[in-house]
Amino acid sequence: MLFNLFGKKRPEEPTQRFTDRIYISVQAKHQACLELAKQEPETLFITWFSESTRQLREFFKPGDIPENRVIEARSFHSAMLHDKKAVFAEHHPLHEKERSLVSGWEQKDILVFSALEEPLFSAFGGEKIISLMKQLGMKEDEPIEHPMVSRSILNAQEKIAKKGHRGTTGTFPIRMDDTQPEIVLPLQSNTAKHFRHSEK
Repeated sequence: MLFNLFGKKRPEEPTQRFTDRIYISVQAKHQACLELAKQEPETLFITWFSESTRQLREFFKPGDIPENRVIEARSFHSAMLHDKKAVFAEHHPLHEKERSLVSGWEQKDILVFSALEEPLFSAFGGEKIISLMKQLGMKEDEPIEHPMVSRSILNAQEKIAKKGHRGTTGTFPIRMDDTQPEIVLPLQSNTAKHFRHSEK
């Protein structure tokens, strides 16, 4: 075929699109998940780690949300999506894991809830971003949602993938030895731009 004359065939573009909705705290993220669970009973919440699963199920209990609405990724299969919609209640540090899970889904738009105080963000300066957001007057229950921020998260995941695994600690299976300024600065900048734009 013609593409062989010019090298390898380009990989197909992913069919799913991830949209990030980021909160300052895990508490605020959980509250947003609870509100969505009440508004959209067909929604399932996928977690990556056992502790995250336990915490979200506990948070859902007072709201009478069945615990089977929160599913750990290793127990999830696409048949569960019959008449349902899935959202991620957290990111996996490796984006390839996320892509692998959603491969073959008919659902194309996937919402991901995150919190700046979670380990993924801590690995590249989440505390600095939280401080910046508070200086800008951002409320704890106000989400950040912008394609540039999602791009920065993906860049961070790629950096982590290149860095490699360093054992499992708590709910975060990857350790980084130092803050990555090439990740922190774009994320801070993009987040600040988004917040200033939202005020207009």
